[in-house]
Amino acid sequence: MANSIKSFFKKLLDWILNRGDDDDHHFHVRKLPIRLLGFQEMPAVPLIIRELPGTLLKLSTREKEMAQAKNALTSVYTIENHTESAYSFMYGHKGSSEAEEAREKLRNRLEGPGKIKFFADTIVKNHLENPDSLKVEENNHPLTALSLDAPGQFGMSWTNYYNLHEEFTQQFLPQFAATLTDAEAATIAFFPFIAEYGLAYNLLFTQKITGEKAAKYKSLLGINWTTEMDNLAAVGQLYAIDLTMFESFEPQQVRGLTRFTPSTLTFLRQDAATKDLQPFAIQVAGANGSSQQFYHRGKATASAWLYALQAAKTSVTVYGIWIGHVYHWHIVTAAMQMTMYNNLSEDHPVYHLLGPQSKYLIAFDDVLLFLWKHTAPPTSIAKGSQFLHLCNNFVTNRQFFEDDPKTT
Repeated sequence: MANSIKSFFKKLLDWILNRGDDDDHHFHVRKLPIRLLGFQEMPAVPLIIRELPGTLLKLSTREKEMAQAKNALTSVYTIENHTESAYSFMYGHKGSSEAEEAREKLRNRLEGPGKIKFFADTIVKNHLENPDSLKVEENNHPLTALSLDAPGQFGMSWTNYYNLHEEFTQQFLPQFAATLTDAEAATIAFFPFIAEYGLAYNLLFTQKITGEKAAKYKSLLGINWTTEMDNLAAVGQLYAIDLTMFESFEPQQVRGLTRFTPSTLTFLRQDAATKDLQPFAIQVAGANGSSQQFYHRGKATASAWLYALQAAKTSVTVYGIWIGHVYHWHIVTAAMQMTMYNNLSEDHPVYHLLGPQSKYLIAFDDVLLFLWKHTAPPTSIAKGSQFLHLCNNFVTNRQFFEDDPKTT
């Protein structure tokens, strides 16, 4: 299926694009044919062709909004004997000027007469036939491919605009850097960082492990299950973050670099008095369970435990981007929006309430899927089809109210 999905998807999308939007009702919304591609469990992915140009236009102008902040990435770092500004390490010496020039040309074309028909007939179809036909920023400058080699360098993206770099460096960098060098600090900060900085990621995934769940994980872990886990489960103080879903994804080449998301299973103990959660055991594996290792806080070396915590945070971040945020807030919401458009009149109170906030959501999702290579954050999910596969796997056998905050 992996080899044929691209050409199959092209033909099906071309069929939909040729049909166009209904002339008599702007908001009769059609769906991408993901069911025919095997994605049977996830919600529909709607398509509104005539909103795509405006969405691309608005996305292209974000570059201008960020210009001052990006130009103020003036802090100097040294990586592998290269001493350069943060801007150069992040964007190369030319920065994003070439990308902005390409966006300006696209902007001019979209703002001309007949832009909707032009887009539907030209840009989308050309892109489907040639994914590189729409040029946007993909910086391959050697400086941008270097790996950071000191914890403090993770503040590189903090701009000097409004003196934010200095403020953030004093306020946040010491504790952030400590999570990469100090096993005790990293353990203590693990869950508070998720809780405090993960709001946009909708990270409602921590399970209390008791009863049947405890029996399930005890069987799964075998000799790695401990008496402590039994005792914690018995008093309701054993929790887990299960992100073994990433086992089904092989490493991918993204922007010239190999990326993979570890499959992780993290166990946390809850303090009976403070309710604080701290990780104490982490299972880490690669694709299809390869190279599986189990790390226990009391047995692993400090460096091994730090690695396990970073692996868990990596899988948490990738989950947060694609499932916590995009699936919950974009995919599910767009399907609901499609239902509103197709079943409620424009004078309906619900339409008046939600309409202003709904503009461009569906088209944004479509742009993301069509132009994945250029628009998606550089995680190990390298193609739109892989994202659909991730969503479909996530919701298989998932009940309707499992995402309700009280249930979670």
